[in-house]
Amino acid sequence: MRPADHTDQEIIEAGKRLQDQDRKVTGYGLRNELGGGDQKRLLAVWKNFTAQDVVESIPD
Repeated sequence: MRPADHTDQEIIEAGKRLQDQDRKVTGYGLRNELGGGDQKRLLAVWKNFTAQDVVESIPD
């Protein structure tokens, strides 16, 4: 299997940049921001990151 073009951290930073620009974070948007990569993987990494944010922000 081919190694990933971008690390999870790079994908998360790209997603945050898109949010800062008031743009919706999509696989296509992440791909454009990073200059390549598999849209499905990019979006999966972003969704996993945002799901962790939601879990951490829920009070006990």
